[in-house]
Amino acid sequence: MMFRLFQAGLLAAMLAGAPLFAQTFGQIEGSVTDSSGATIAGAKVTITNAATGVPREVESNEAGNYSVPFLNPGIYNITAELEGFKTARVDGRQVQVGDVQRVNIVLEVGAVTEVIEVQAGAEMLDTSSTALGTVIDQQRIVELPINGRNYLSLVKLSPNVSAEMGAGGQADGRQGGERANQPLSISGQRQQFNRFTLDGIDNTDSDFNTFVVRPSVEALQEFKVQTGVYSAEYGRATSQINVTTRAGSNEFHGSLFEFLRNDKIQARPWRNAGDKAPFRRNQFGGTVTGPVVRNKFFFMGNYEGLRERVYGFNQTTTADQAMRDGDFSNPALLTIYDPDTIRQTGNNVYTADPFPNQKIPQARFKQPFIKLLEFLPLPNIPGAVTGKDPNNFTRNTPRPVDWDQLTTRFDFSENANSQWFGRYSWGREFVGLGATFPIQDRNVSTRVDQIMLSNTRTFSPTMVNELRLGANIFDNDLKTLNNGVRDVSGELGIPGMPPVAEAAWGSPQIGMSGVAWSPAGANRRKVRSSTAAALLPALRQPEHRGNHVQFGESATDATT
Repeated sequence: MMFRLFQAGLLAAMLAGAPLFAQTFGQIEGSVTDSSGATIAGAKVTITNAATGVPREVESNEAGNYSVPFLNPGIYNITAELEGFKTARVDGRQVQVGDVQRVNIVLEVGAVTEVIEVQAGAEMLDTSSTALGTVIDQQRIVELPINGRNYLSLVKLSPNVSAEMGAGGQADGRQGGERANQPLSISGQRQQFNRFTLDGIDNTDSDFNTFVVRPSVEALQEFKVQTGVYSAEYGRATSQINVTTRAGSNEFHGSLFEFLRNDKIQARPWRNAGDKAPFRRNQFGGTVTGPVVRNKFFFMGNYEGLRERVYGFNQTTTADQAMRDGDFSNPALLTIYDPDTIRQTGNNVYTADPFPNQKIPQARFKQPFIKLLEFLPLPNIPGAVTGKDPNNFTRNTPRPVDWDQLTTRFDFSENANSQWFGRYSWGREFVGLGATFPIQDRNVSTRVDQIMLSNTRTFSPTMVNELRLGANIFDNDLKTLNNGVRDVSGELGIPGMPPVAEAAWGSPQIGMSGVAWSPAGANRRKVRSSTAAALLPALRQPEHRGNHVQFGESATDATT
């Protein structure tokens, strides 16, 4: 189990003409001049969010420059006014995540009550920042088909991204679940080198560099895939995925959705000769946004749930009743030799006598072997094992998924010089990992809580402070069937096997190819063995040799 409470961040930016902003904000800057090109100082520049009506006001400095940082992504209207000049207005300027929009304004002589609308198109080249990245906007997030409604699938739309490889690193074996299967290589970096932020706070599991909170696509405004050459506030990684959630507006908006799949419309798996395995997938939820107080206080609430009941198909060979009784006379099986007859016949050459009639006397069985058979199921395919088709056991492996997540956000305009926004995200997940044998089944349970608060305060035309606080609580457990319930290795009583801590109790993974204990979390204890040791672990008392337990010529390594 892992528990982390991290990140209490404070960012204070003193703006004096240089662009500096948090990861998920944007910025509008530019100059104010007259028709002759002379700079104008003291002009009042107002930036108004078109959706909320919330304004931000600054004045152009002695060089005629203005800068409005810490803008939430959205559409903005810009006005500039000064006594003796006509008011200039630029509407519909879009600000995206990490954007630095430059809007230069020209004032003409006239009355302030006269308004000149300026058509200012977006810049084709951003000359205000060296950062490289691709913005995935809300329209693409919501409208493009995404398998599983995972917005990270859209990272593949960015250039310089590879995503068709298997999951790498230790996350799959140590953490499990969806987080461990996000194969994204950005800018040629390893999959574990990505970093995630959400509304400007750290959203990265520091152990495996996977995400902590994955909001519903309905709760997102947009995100930007950063690929390098960005400024210091972006932090630790060569590649970053910076996400911003959706804010409320002066209009109420809502949506409900459900996506359904089931086995009635699914094809039968190609290896499955019997009835189709059950398949149920329901993904449902809704979002509502709107004002609490118009032009002042706004909210967004989102819930999404997933209930999936999917089965895989596994097949293998398991010991039938004859093998359990010591009878290996089936000609499809390998010859079984008596370890008590091993002898040297030459330089590094050994031989042994086979058991008579390929039958091991039950008097030679030891208690650990008999106990081990409890965890090994009998065949469920009739007939003896043959060389052509050795599989005698099949199973529809259960892989249930229960996923619930909630995201709430508020935005509050205290006044033209102070804006607040905060968010709380909650998530609970359970993922079942069915294996070939029921005793091998694992499950991943995860709980996440994330809270953040931001305040942007303008003290003067040249001084702006942004305070941002965030905290993550992330608990992730990867368990086997008997984890914390049953001390199987202690019950087996294998001589030389050290005791196992309760946190590392688990179930043995048993098959013709080996035995292994897979407890949960970082406390992992494994016992590996060869085929012979799996079938005949108690033919003789083991010899203790160094750090492993030796059964005849077959070794069982005990490693921590």
